[in-house]
Amino acid sequence: MKKLTITLALLLAFSFAKAQFLTDNMHWTEIRYNSMVDPDIVYDYKIEGDTTIDEIVYHKVYLNNDFSFCLRETDSNEVFLYRFFEDIEGVKGKEYLLYDFKWERGKKLFYPDYYNFEDESSLIYTIIDKIDSVQLLNGLYYKCLKNENGTIKIIQGIGDLTRFTLDRLSATDGSKYALLCFHKGDQLIYLNPNYEDCSGTAVTSIAPISLENSIKIFPNPTNNCLNIEIDKPYSEVKVEIRDIKGSLLYQKESLENPIQLNGWSAGVYMVKLLVDNKVITKKIMLK
Repeated sequence: MKKLTITLALLLAFSFAKAQFLTDNMHWTEIRYNSMVDPDIVYDYKIEGDTTIDEIVYHKVYLNNDFSFCLRETDSNEVFLYRFFEDIEGVKGKEYLLYDFKWERGKKLFYPDYYNFEDESSLIYTIIDKIDSVQLLNGLYYKCLKNENGTIKIIQGIGDLTRFTLDRLSATDGSKYALLCFHKGDQLIYLNPNYEDCSGTAVTSIAPISLENSIKIFPNPTNNCLNIEIDKPYSEVKVEIRDIKGSLLYQKESLENPIQLNGWSAGVYMVKLLVDNKVITKKIMLK
């Protein structure tokens, strides 16, 4: 019985994705959709070759065949992005923590600080409550984190399923982003179930998503900030947050993420969204 248990443990260990994630010829395909002014646009991120910056070796990443930024992974599965920018002193570079793939319950994950927010609490991506797994097209099981509605948010070793670079700059035209495909070399490992292929052909048989199911509020429970996403086109939105007594604590006529809850008392709060004259109410818990 002991021998059988050890054998099963080894099989499970080898059926999951390997511990080191970044390799040559990795390829992410991302789509921008729902724009009110532009057609859907497909972006291709590819790792091709290496470079050395300050004696550190990075993978070079090309966006639609043009060099864009660099990536490196540490032994502890932290993935850093090195981005170049230009100011009055010329071209400079800066490194950001893009992903921390060493997961454990209770751990906080953060957005890259591209915009130099002073308040660290505004950088919370998620707080790990539960680690799930998903089998992808190569037959391997990958660890993943899900939203409160059960939708996969991020896959370990692949990244966020909405925006690969985790860029939080809100689009002014209402557009959204989604990961279409992920390849290693010529092998397709992930295909977005809402699309038929990696060129962005939408699956026409998908039933329309209700407004309530398209609204994501996370993290929930939360410590000090909140994000609200609506995965459907809309023209107008109004946000209100009230405490359990009905007192109005927050009101905006637009989505501005993250919403800061610093100084609020722990307890239950009600989030009311007025989206194109339709009212959706959801409950959140502040720790």
